[in-house]
Amino acid sequence: MTKKKLLKFRKSIFIFTFSLFCSVFIVYTFISYFLVKTTLEDSFKDKILVSQNLFADSIHNDILTGFYSEVFRKCKIFYESGGLDFINVTDSSGSKICDFKKENIRNSNLGLITSNTYFDEEKKISAATISANYSDLGMRKVLNDCLFIIVFALVFIALLLSVFINYLSRYFALPVQKISQLLRKASVNEIASSHNHFKSNFEEIVYLNHSVAEMAKKIVESHNAQLQQKEIEAVAKIAAQVVHDIRSPLSALNVYVKCVTQLPEEERVFIRTAVDRINDIANNLVHKFKNEMVQKKKEPGYEIVSTLLENIVAEKRVMHSDKKIKFDLHIAPNAYMEFIKVNMVEFQSVISNLMNNAVEAMGNSGVIKLILENRNEYLWLTLIDSGCGMSPEFLQKAIAGGMTTKTHGVGIGLSSSVRIIQNWNCKVDIQSQVNEGTTISIQMPIISAPNWFPQEIKLSPKSTLVIIDDDQSIHDILMRRFASLIKSSDDIQIVNFKDPQKFIEFYNQYDKTRDIYFLFDYEFIGSNLTGTDIINQFNLGEKSTLITSYFEDTHVRNKCSHLGIKVIPKNLAYYIPIQIKLCS
Repeated sequence: MTKKKLLKFRKSIFIFTFSLFCSVFIVYTFISYFLVKTTLEDSFKDKILVSQNLFADSIHNDILTGFYSEVFRKCKIFYESGGLDFINVTDSSGSKICDFKKENIRNSNLGLITSNTYFDEEKKISAATISANYSDLGMRKVLNDCLFIIVFALVFIALLLSVFINYLSRYFALPVQKISQLLRKASVNEIASSHNHFKSNFEEIVYLNHSVAEMAKKIVESHNAQLQQKEIEAVAKIAAQVVHDIRSPLSALNVYVKCVTQLPEEERVFIRTAVDRINDIANNLVHKFKNEMVQKKKEPGYEIVSTLLENIVAEKRVMHSDKKIKFDLHIAPNAYMEFIKVNMVEFQSVISNLMNNAVEAMGNSGVIKLILENRNEYLWLTLIDSGCGMSPEFLQKAIAGGMTTKTHGVGIGLSSSVRIIQNWNCKVDIQSQVNEGTTISIQMPIISAPNWFPQEIKLSPKSTLVIIDDDQSIHDILMRRFASLIKSSDDIQIVNFKDPQKFIEFYNQYDKTRDIYFLFDYEFIGSNLTGTDIINQFNLGEKSTLITSYFEDTHVRNKCSHLGIKVIPKNLAYYIPIQIKLCS
């Protein structure tokens, strides 16, 4: 990416931010001005009504006794005291007792008020009419001052916002774009020998830069070792596989960086996932090259297929957002929480490769469908594309390896994917027709859920359920979930916390005689504490479930297993197939 484009990217951040700010500014100014204006006008009307009534009471007896000179004197004093544009008093016959009026007065009905005095207590016979117009200049001065303060405050906020956006573009967007540029233009040897240190205050950026350099060094070392052993052909195939595998996460990260302006949890999780995938692929490659390396390939583990598929599809939607390709993922209700035993990195690479092949076959438009079903102790994953399809002869050669229709590539994606799937003890079937598309079906055996996965949550009447998560959407999802399961007669109290420190204060004062259950997030923005830290601190393992986007992290799973904590992925919070059993 050229310097000019980088500047355009930074400008786009400012344009978007200030456009949003201007919209909020206009709405906020109008609302604030209306509220202040309404309040001042109401106060002004109440004040002049009191003044009018007091003046009417002061001249009431003088009018009844016909002492008009005294009425005139009091009227003059009231007028000269200020705050009046005009005042006049007329008796019951219509004759003016007094009439005082300023010249060049501004027409305003806000301060205009008319009242009567009466001969009788029933107020049936009018003795005089008092008309006055109170000046609203003081009120309008206060209103203008308030408007000035509102504008000044918002301009100050705009300046702070511009500084913050400039900070993000300098220390987040630019370093990641430079890393992406290096990966696209430099060779592996150049990356390994370079010493690029991009200035950034974000841990993910520093980790990405370090991981890319380490990955390049390990690839070069492995490649050199294979050349020394005269296995150039094997090295070429492995290097081609690396290029094929690593293109998807790097391309997705590059596209995503172009639209990032903030760093909420979803974006940080996305970047961390892409970085972890790069590191995992590099480690697996090193293991294939040199068995004595310390890093080891991840062993097959317990994985929820629906969660892996949702992550992969989300990545593809971002990566191909510039194309008119629809990614349709359908998961049957009975397939959401089913496990298979598989290497997570291999599974992501295989499905990613198959989807990349489908995208290549369709060009810039089309539909890719992924269907996950539970059929008789097997999960069936079906991938259907509306691409150009393949003839039977070409399909057979593509599965064997070395055939491709791609402009860039070596044609090993489909053949490697088929071999890896078969190594999982799974079955794969590929059907394709020219000009109609391709359908790939994968049959995967279901296994029992591991001990760290929750089977049910037991709540007793008159107990408390505490939800601790810094993401408001998770609170909303869980509240809707439990609202359909818990009745008011169960007397189960649900308490929500976003700040872990406030939860600790709550728990320290909590009545421990009342049963309690906890749903924790793992990571909290702005806090060094994790959900597992708090659970371990108060020994809450048996009464806690971790709902986290770190579900795929083996370290988190092992720690939860050690502490007796149940853990589920955050994206399945609403679909947990758990029956809440109320037990005394």
